Amino acid sequence: MADPREVNRGNAKYCSLSCSSKNIRKNQEKIIKNCVVCDEHYETKDKNSKYCSSICKQRHYREKSKKDDNLSMKTYNRVFKKIGCEICGWNESTTDLHHIIPVSEGGINELNNLINVCPNHHRMIHKNLISENKINEIIKNRSPIYYNNVVFGGKKKTYI
Repeated sequence: MADPREVNRGNAKYCSLSCSSKNIRKNQEKIIKNCVVCDEHYETKDKNSKYCSSICKQRHYREKSKKDDNLSMKTYNRVFKKIGCEICGWNESTTDLHHIIPVSEGGINELNNLINVCPNHHRMIHKNLISENKINEIIKNRSPIYYNNVVFGGKKKTYI
């Protein structure tokens, strides 16, 4: 509940943040968008929405996860866990997987789009202190990675 002094001053127009956001949503105009999955028109107040329903959203994510070539990030984390930072070799604690082409820009979870780096080098990459050429060279010269009788590296993953 809002402080009575704030109400008297006119600063507290709503009892809570949830009431405030509900009222703001009421006054927003609806926009018409196309669903990414079924391509049907739907009305929404959210400019960032992509799906007409939760069913379409689930269908889209299920289809993305079914692709054989794109393993989950969880799997890649397990694969890269043993090798440490590919720049300095640091393997004392957790390392980060960096997408060369960000997922937001169309990058996918693929061995040639990921590099395992320590937190320091990860920050340096995002600040452009490590060149893309050096990263691409590391990926190109990467030796095969073995995980659960599967060899990751080269053009395709192969099974032993």
